[in-house]
Amino acid sequence: MILLGPAEENLLPLFSGEKSLEILLSPDTDRLSLLLQEAMIYVGHDSGITHLAAMLGAPTIALFRQTSVAQWKPLGPKVKVIEASTSGSELIAETLRAAYGFLNEKYPGGALAQKKLLEQEGFTIQKKGGKFVVKDFEKYLVKVNV
Repeated sequence: MILLGPAEENLLPLFSGEKSLEILLSPDTDRLSLLLQEAMIYVGHDSGITHLAAMLGAPTIALFRQTSVAQWKPLGPKVKVIEASTSGSELIAETLRAAYGFLNEKYPGGALAQKKLLEQEGFTIQKKGGKFVVKDFEKYLVKVNV
């Protein structure tokens, strides 16, 4: 799912014809809160919604480029901050690496169901610190030119 706010409305044409993703533009507060509470992972820039996701306990990756992490880091139990002076494919790769390849307990059916599906697709899943993780997940990341 891709969540766009009023400032990103001009990005809607980039997703036209995309059938595999649900694109939401400025959902109401109740729907937004529910989506964030149920999120397997939330990735966003330094914004109010990123702070809300963090406080609601969603696994959150907060992207910072020009604002102070020391001053504005989101607070919450599962927050990872990525600070970069540049954007592009390296930032995207770092964002994906920040998820560490862990399977998410919020996946429909839980992490065991996700593990089974991934193993059927040929991935090797191992246990790490009581959680399941995709072995060598970094090799499945692709370079994206932005």
